[in-house]
Amino acid sequence: MKTLKNTFFLACLLTVNFAFSALAKDKNNVQQTLTFSIDNYAEALKSGQSQYLSDILANNVKFNINRGGKIITYGKAEALKENKQNGKIIQNCEISHQVIAQSDTYALANISMKYENFTRENIVSFTKQDGIWKITEVNSVFK
Repeated sequence: MKTLKNTFFLACLLTVNFAFSALAKDKNNVQQTLTFSIDNYAEALKSGQSQYLSDILANNVKFNINRGGKIITYGKAEALKENKQNGKIIQNCEISHQVIAQSDTYALANISMKYENFTRENIVSFTKQDGIWKITEVNSVFK
């Protein structure tokens, strides 16, 4: 009888372990999609909050913003710092996105932020690195 109880207990543990493994695998599969990376970047632009922003930015990401005829360029550390500082500011804009081109390892998307009097267009380059779509370059233009 004791062997039967132990076997049942072991079977229950294996079932629970398998269920949690399957959930973690599904979560990782979602995080590996281009849509996941685009949506999280758009959310970071809109609300300043994205728990995955650090994960979807490549270490060598380059941001280029045209402001007043001058190009401002910065990298991942500055982007994360700015995101953290602006984390409580919600942008009063509508965000839309369109994938311009996509292959197995590269994608180009336009993420538009439409405000009342102007639009900010973000042309975003993605590459698939270690199974995750990461942002490698963002070029922002104000219209």
